[in-house]
Amino acid sequence: MFNVYDNHYRGNTNFCLFSYNNSIEDVDKTFLYNSNFNKFNLRNGSCILNGYGVYDRFLLSIKDENIWTRRKISETDYRNEYRYDIFLVEYGFIKNNPIYDYGNNYTDISVESCVVYPLQNNQPFIFKNLHFKRHFQSKAVDLLNVNGYENILIKNIRIDTPNQDYIPAYKPDSCIAVRDSYNVTFEDIIINGTYSSVSQSGYGIHLNNVYNTIVRNLSETTIWGVFCTNNLNKFYIENSNLNRVDVHCYGRDITCSNCTFRNNLTTTHRYNRFSSFFGLLKYQNCTFNYFVPVRLDKDYQIFTPFDVEFCNCTFNVNSTYTGLVYAIELVFWGNIRPKFHKVHLPNLRIVNATVNITDSLSTLYLFRFGAPYNCHVYNLRNIYVDFGIVSFGSGNTLLSETNHALTANTEGNPFSRQYIRCAVSMISNTYGITFV
Repeated sequence: MFNVYDNHYRGNTNFCLFSYNNSIEDVDKTFLYNSNFNKFNLRNGSCILNGYGVYDRFLLSIKDENIWTRRKISETDYRNEYRYDIFLVEYGFIKNNPIYDYGNNYTDISVESCVVYPLQNNQPFIFKNLHFKRHFQSKAVDLLNVNGYENILIKNIRIDTPNQDYIPAYKPDSCIAVRDSYNVTFEDIIINGTYSSVSQSGYGIHLNNVYNTIVRNLSETTIWGVFCTNNLNKFYIENSNLNRVDVHCYGRDITCSNCTFRNNLTTTHRYNRFSSFFGLLKYQNCTFNYFVPVRLDKDYQIFTPFDVEFCNCTFNVNSTYTGLVYAIELVFWGNIRPKFHKVHLPNLRIVNATVNITDSLSTLYLFRFGAPYNCHVYNLRNIYVDFGIVSFGSGNTLLSETNHALTANTEGNPFSRQYIRCAVSMISNTYGITFV
């Protein structure tokens, strides 16, 4: 156990207890200049080296130097956001795909913007069996920081931090941070509290530019979201009790299995939010306790196409949580990439759902929006809703596709809309979605 609270560490001290960074100071990148490395062959099976180069195996971190999007901080303040991808390269060949295609006119990469992490052997990185106990005045963040490794196992870790509305002035909390890594597994993780507040971000686990993450048996009680993820490619979590799994900006393919989503500490942050997300978001045998499973935010100005699937899930809802997919505003703020000028909504598939309505709720919405200034959407063409069991609170509850009229442009593709079992008797499309 590490008790981080003695007087020596009080005041403005900031330190990381465990930091493991794959050394990149003396890495030779000249082989990339002499190879066929370019933005059009950043995909699985492509060879980016003429010969094996100086490293048989390495991780290659790519930064797209063209702005991916701009985050709206306030009405007058925007922050440029860039995308990153991590690739495993073996004997010159790329072993995985990026989150989104690089082979287009709006992508700009160079050797200077790449980072090479040599992989000297196939030994896993293992970090386990530790208990961190932090004092309310301690300022120890980044208890574990891992950068540039593959086959990482982080197991049997417990972190106790007093639950309070507190955040250090210099930076938000990050209990565990993993960046630029490949094949990462978390098992048996308990995070009780973080140095964060209801109005300031502070997370238990930071993941940035990570490919293939597996999480098993995680539980937490935090004020803010337990996860902070960016540039996340393939994420799987099972048998966990938590308050957030989301992608702030740029991600692909998330599966949540046998998880319970809730927040027992505050009613402010009960949602999984996604921005510039691609592929499939799948919930299997999950329970949502007064929780928004999918939230799309305007602040990143990018609504990309993806699919959402719920299989054998339970939704406990009331008059506060009235939508399964929620968006603040469907509004375009001037994204730099023309490819993403359109507003996309996810296709929605709900199979064998249990819906428990615990108070007087007049209408449950599949898509619920606040002031959708742009009512013309793309990608959405399939809606399948199968409510196996519905229990009503005070009076009956209707089911509506949306709380604002929307026109979904299928761009010439066929569309399908189907409601079965309990959903049939509940459906009442006051507004509805028009498919064209």
